[in-house]
Amino acid sequence: MKKLKVLITAGSTYIPIDSVRVITNIFKGRLGIEIAKEFVESGAEVKLLLGNSDIEIEESFKKGLNIVRYKYYDDLYSLVLREIKNDYDVVIHSSAVSDYKLADYKEGKIKSGQPELVLHLVPTEKIVDLFKKADASIFLIMFKLEVDKNREELLEVAKKSKDRANADVIVANDFREMKNNHRVYIVYERGVKEVAGKTNIAKELIKIVYDKFGE
Repeated sequence: MKKLKVLITAGSTYIPIDSVRVITNIFKGRLGIEIAKEFVESGAEVKLLLGNSDIEIEESFKKGLNIVRYKYYDDLYSLVLREIKNDYDVVIHSSAVSDYKLADYKEGKIKSGQPELVLHLVPTEKIVDLFKKADASIFLIMFKLEVDKNREELLEVAKKSKDRANADVIVANDFREMKNNHRVYIVYERGVKEVAGKTNIAKELIKIVYDKFGE
């Protein structure tokens, strides 16, 4: 079997409010980094697009890992458009991507001292939708995060997202479970697997990928 070529996205994105302020989220890309490390250990050729994260990656993994950093949503969008031309076998899109951006962004600094500040936000384009549109042969693993959903509700939302993006696998998780042992539901062609713990999640995704590619 040939050496798999894998693209992984991880970490959060910034959306600028003005030249000095941003909207972002709390995620640092821990699971995406763990997945990248497991793929490196498996012998795959791995590129990691890593957003706003202060997590240290061990030097032993850096040698086998091509890391490209980004900060803003637009940065990640541009990187993805570039990378999807490079014939990846597998894409694992775990970035915590901003869902909204300013409708009327202007450079400079919004004046302080205002009694009220209202920001007009509009939806961003779904980056996960770019992969299969560009290359239908990519084996796409995506993630879905919800808050305060039970198992049935979470799986219902996840399956709809999976179908919309034409993904092969979706990892569904609820924010409450991330605080404990990070339990997720992996939805793929053979059904649903419940897995807990970041390392176990990464290893299960490795297994699904290599089962697909015949090793």
